[in-house]
Amino acid sequence: MKSRYFLLVVWLVAINTGVFAQTLTSAWTPTAGSNFTDISLYAGNITAATAGSGGTGQTWDFSGFTADSVSEPDDYVAPASTPYASYFPTANLAEVYDNDSGYSYYISTDTSLVELGGVNITNAGFATITNISTLKGFTFNYPLNYNTVQTYSYTGVTVNGPPTETLFVVDTTYSTGTVNIIVDGTGTLITPDGDTIHNAMRVTLNTVEADSTDLSYGFGYPPGSYYQINYSQSVGYSYTTGNGAQANVSINYTSGSVYTDSLGYITTVNVANYATLDYSVPTAPVTAVTNAVTAYTGIVVYPNPAKDLVTINLNGTACTTAQLTDITGREVLSSTDGTITINGPTVTMNVNGLSKGIYLVQLSGGSAPATQRVVVE
Repeated sequence: MKSRYFLLVVWLVAINTGVFAQTLTSAWTPTAGSNFTDISLYAGNITAATAGSGGTGQTWDFSGFTADSVSEPDDYVAPASTPYASYFPTANLAEVYDNDSGYSYYISTDTSLVELGGVNITNAGFATITNISTLKGFTFNYPLNYNTVQTYSYTGVTVNGPPTETLFVVDTTYSTGTVNIIVDGTGTLITPDGDTIHNAMRVTLNTVEADSTDLSYGFGYPPGSYYQINYSQSVGYSYTTGNGAQANVSINYTSGSVYTDSLGYITTVNVANYATLDYSVPTAPVTAVTNAVTAYTGIVVYPNPAKDLVTINLNGTACTTAQLTDITGREVLSSTDGTITINGPTVTMNVNGLSKGIYLVQLSGGSAPATQRVVVE
């Protein structure tokens, strides 16, 4: 099964724009109808795709990378609309990726996200092989505060097959693993498109896994007497504002692996020297944008939709900074460059000249930060 664990985590981040209070919550978990495009930027030597540093006030610059392969869709749908929903009857969210070459299934609530498993489909040219995996314990609990580690363990079973042709042997892989996740950095993200996204955070995921595959039948041994084991460790980094309507960058490092078997025939040690760098952008983010808007009592945006002048009344609360971004996170107006005017509890901006669509205005200072949606018509 192709792992989608870390790619999902990057969309689970809700952000408080105060520098010291960034927290992972369930506010912007993908929902059915959320659509993204995953773009591969790099795959190769680990030193060429540096993760940068953690801590506050960081700048993570990925503007030097360009796409090196075909982009792939990554869509979230209702499980009932997928062909393998019957294997995961408790799921309320499904992910379809790589042009229907795989599916992942989840239980998503306000307090946790549980991955139940998934299906990976491989076309071998003369046969199509379907691997079905089930997981237990792969649960992420909300909230997670900045610089606080959350640890959980999981087990999994993958049935490798059945293929469409009988010459293949069905085997089973048993997995055990431990995951540590932490929000360990805050700062500015510069995307491969050259856009600057402020108030970004870095989410780090460390995974250690052991996979044991029983190959006894295929090699003529009694059942359970011959199996191969792969021990692996990986580290993933995600750079995101946590807004499901904005882009994010992720790096995955293969930190090393040991491949062996139960009879001592094979032992292979792989040195940590491989990284992948990916860029994910929303392709149909209307649902994600709706979920991302925080309804702070008393804030009024008018007119909305708008063609020119927009006024935001903060109900008596002063504002110190304001920023308007498009759905990719690109800043289009800002109080720092004078294109947004702040007068105490009143914020004004002129959207005349902006393309039609959905934008997000981020307000901070004086009280809890707020994010509001602005529609330009």
